[in-house]
Amino acid sequence: MPPPFHQQRYLSLPGLNCCRVSISPFHKVSHEASRILDDPTHVLYPLMQRRYKNVLDRRRHREQKGLWVVVTGNTMGKTCKSVVRNWARRRLEHALAEQLKERGYDGRGRNLKNTLAPISSTGSSGSHDVRHVVSDNAGSPSLCGTVTIQLLEKIKETKYPEVQRQAGLVADEVLRRCRQNTAKALAS
Repeated sequence: MPPPFHQQRYLSLPGLNCCRVSISPFHKVSHEASRILDDPTHVLYPLMQRRYKNVLDRRRHREQKGLWVVVTGNTMGKTCKSVVRNWARRRLEHALAEQLKERGYDGRGRNLKNTLAPISSTGSSGSHDVRHVVSDNAGSPSLCGTVTIQLLEKIKETKYPEVQRQAGLVADEVLRRCRQNTAKALAS
């Protein structure tokens, strides 16, 4: 059974100083959503309950697929404008997606090497239409779980190559943890 929503343990990765990272093998709701889901009298409670229906149903947690990446900039301090927080958040999300792509996965954790199989067909006009068919069972499994990243104030002055390097550290740790969880699941 997955741990409760509010329990977060941040990783200590050497060389990672622009953000804090928490990795869960299960799909977890964000901190803000869990705060709303803890209070049934909250105005947004029905909306969040519908949005996270599958996560709240604990019996179906084995059927969940894909990697959820939640990047929050609200930990950067009150002096930061929202435009700066959103810029930093998008920059880190993009760097992490690039690093996952270099390792053979898309931004949602699906294996790119085995999930996309091009099918070429010739239409009535003679032009080629290339479509892709997604198959989850071919090759190595897709990544599953939730990666929560909290940005720190230092990311504002960090250059993009350094952000990419640190996103690479996060991607390596995500892959290592997902492989461990897959090995545990196969062993049991």
